[in-house]
Amino acid sequence: MKHQLRQRRRSKGTALVLVLGITTLLVTLGITAVQISRGELKQNELEQDQAEVRIAAHCALDFIHKSLDGDTAWRSSAFDASWYYFTNFDGANIYYGYVDQIDGDVSNDATQPFMLYTLAIKGNSKRVYRVELIPDADGNLRRNDSTFEQGIFN
Repeated sequence: MKHQLRQRRRSKGTALVLVLGITTLLVTLGITAVQISRGELKQNELEQDQAEVRIAAHCALDFIHKSLDGDTAWRSSAFDASWYYFTNFDGANIYYGYVDQIDGDVSNDATQPFMLYTLAIKGNSKRVYRVELIPDADGNLRRNDSTFEQGIFN
């Protein structure tokens, strides 16, 4: 009788240890799955932000180029190597700036070419585009596509 009682207790103890082991394994697998999902979600958010800043910076470059085209008055209040806030486009903050590579003063001569920069920032993603704009005799700005460059910051 005592032998049977000990045998039952051992069986119950073994079953309890087995259940606890399986439960621990399942909890560990669940936590791992959640961590993997969170990592994939963050990666997807980063990729989405990168796509949005790329589009925003490129649209801003085109928009600002067209708004400056034929208008020389903007030069009187422009400063080289300064960022100007443009707008918030779908959650991305957009800035623009000018650099006169000839004499460092974009405001002094409307006939000199200059570099136009746009910068878009959203979350941890940043994208900058630049292109040289060359004024013609009528004050229109021609885009020198051979100077078009982009920079990616993450």
